[in-house]
Amino acid sequence: MNRRSLDSHFCSRSLLRLGLVLLAILCGASNASAESRVVDVLVESRQEDYWVCVVTQGQGADAGVVESSVRQRTDVTGGVWTDIAKLQTRVTDLAGLDGRLAILTIDGDIRLVTTGGGTPGPRLPNGYVAKRLASSASGALYALAVSTGTATRPTTQVTIQSSELTIDSASNALRLFVSKDGLTPWRAVTALPSDTGVLPSLAVYGDVPWIAYTSADRVIVRTYKDAAWVTVAEMPAGSTFKLLAGAKPVLGLRSSAGVYSVYDVSVVPPALLHTIPATQPADIAFVGPTLRSVAAEGEPPVLVQRGIDANGQSFGPDQIARALPVGPNTHDQWMQFALLALMTVAMVLSFRARPALPKEVLERAGVRVAPLSRRIAAGVIDASPYIAVNAYLYPKIGGGKLDVNAVPSDIFIPLVIAMSVYLLHTTIGEIIYGKSIGKMLFGLRVVSVDGSRASVGRIILRNLMRILDVHLLLPLLFVFLSPMRQRIGDLAASTIVVDAEKKPPTNAGNT
Repeated sequence: MNRRSLDSHFCSRSLLRLGLVLLAILCGASNASAESRVVDVLVESRQEDYWVCVVTQGQGADAGVVESSVRQRTDVTGGVWTDIAKLQTRVTDLAGLDGRLAILTIDGDIRLVTTGGGTPGPRLPNGYVAKRLASSASGALYALAVSTGTATRPTTQVTIQSSELTIDSASNALRLFVSKDGLTPWRAVTALPSDTGVLPSLAVYGDVPWIAYTSADRVIVRTYKDAAWVTVAEMPAGSTFKLLAGAKPVLGLRSSAGVYSVYDVSVVPPALLHTIPATQPADIAFVGPTLRSVAAEGEPPVLVQRGIDANGQSFGPDQIARALPVGPNTHDQWMQFALLALMTVAMVLSFRARPALPKEVLERAGVRVAPLSRRIAAGVIDASPYIAVNAYLYPKIGGGKLDVNAVPSDIFIPLVIAMSVYLLHTTIGEIIYGKSIGKMLFGLRVVSVDGSRASVGRIILRNLMRILDVHLLLPLLFVFLSPMRQRIGDLAASTIVVDAEKKPPTNAGNT
């Protein structure tokens, strides 16, 4: 095959492969921009145990895709968080038990999870579905449940602190149940007051249940005492409200301006303790002696924590992590599969159209294909910036010190910088010298398939294809399968890696 025909062959067939590269980049950009929106944030604590749940929902065609990701703070001093559960449904409430977290989903399922796994919680009696959870100091789990025959869902979106459904108050449909430890069967405690027209907030102080609900534009706070619900406070209604678990009965009322006012409702009149910002979606909780608010802020959304310590001093805002997106949708998965299939077909066609040159032809051209061992060693040296960054990040992610969905400065930017260094140093070295740093160390160089010096265009294309090598890994198998030890970039650019000790023919020139 002469030089002119090789160039014609390269130009005609590389367009398809370059299109595949652009398609891969576009697919990656599509996946990156297809993040879902955060629709709810839930916070729960038990003494120093601290959990956050982020509920995300897809947009556009994926509007029905909902995911709830629950993470736990596993290192108080270092502020390390670990994902402990991911559910393909909406979580509506949390309750902290000793070493476990009770999770309630929108369909009424209760799950008990820890950092090591989870188990289903006890099922409520037939005809009732759990809508609220709370735990007591003794480790008992309480549930507010509604009769399945009387619940109707609202048409507007609501948050976990406000009403999620309305009920027929005359039917006395809401009942309070208790499980001794969250594992034993439920026992009915009592019905809720007849004026409870919306789903209340629930908390247990000691072993005494408290509820808060709206009635006639007021928030009514009651406690269950001497087998009866006793009113302890009435307050102006906020946009959302929540009873906070802690040492004493505390109610948080959120204003339309996005600020929670936290009241001690164990005294008359209720005493204002703190105010703390919490723009929606957000939630608040006492973590030990400190009040915390966690909100999803910014774009892309980041979990931001603010707090007030035991001395009344404010701290934050501090970033916890990037809010978790819904995973790749079905469309994206099919696009990735189609891309891989197209790439495979293109490589098979490359093998058929460009078989290995006979050994004597390569020898006359001054070419000897690089030994596989030196080829791999040189590749590892060249990729060392990217390998080093991944080796640094992986133990931190696996140990919970970094979240895989952390803010970009923690993970994404270092990886982009490492990949950029990898691509730049290999491309520049091969353009100027015909060899990268790794190839210099192991006596290799890059040439066209006829043994002549590779052009700048070929070098750029073969190095751009390293992006697919790194992210798909499968294309690296072509180095082992190809008769001339070509990886996907070599096949696309019509180049080979050869032993530098063999000199190119004297009539070789630039393309």
